[in-house]
Amino acid sequence: MTSFDRSDLFGTHPQPARYYLALALGTFRTGLDVAMLVLGTGLVALALTVLLAGFEVVDLSLGTGIGGTLGAALVIGVCGGFALGVASEGRYGMARSLDRFPALEVALGRLLAIVVLSFVLLAVAGRLDAVVAELPYPFEVAREVIRAVGASGFIGALVGVPASFGVRRGLDRLGWGTKMAIPTIYFVWLIAAIVIFDVPV
Repeated sequence: MTSFDRSDLFGTHPQPARYYLALALGTFRTGLDVAMLVLGTGLVALALTVLLAGFEVVDLSLGTGIGGTLGAALVIGVCGGFALGVASEGRYGMARSLDRFPALEVALGRLLAIVVLSFVLLAVAGRLDAVVAELPYPFEVAREVIRAVGASGFIGALVGVPASFGVRRGLDRLGWGTKMAIPTIYFVWLIAAIVIFDVPV
């Protein structure tokens, strides 16, 4: 008998401290990866939009000169790229190591991790409120992106995680269950963030 026996819903674990620590680390890491993917996607999209506005391809009435607009696009793009980099550098072995745990335990761990990360992102957006007030308008929009990702994280947790659990259970026989679980959370979270996002005025 190994220390990570598996059943359909809950595993048996003769070493509960080690078992739940590994589960918590794995689910938090994958939750962080999804959060950074959603945030990075939003910030990079914003940076490209601001860049197009800087070259007057689109008219967004940002209220900044071309130099400030291009500078803001660069900074926001770097932040978005950093977030995507954090997600891409996540250990794929960490996500695969969750295969040893029952699907329901993984889902519950991811739900808790995403809720915690949502509160963190909302706190970061709140802290940035006073900072971006002194910066060009695109940075205020970037703060709203962070807020939207944080607020939509609760939808990602309450809708995306159960959906990913269903996908994993439904596609396990085809060998796609684990591969599609994370993309399911990502798409639910991203769509929710787009719906919640509101351009500051």
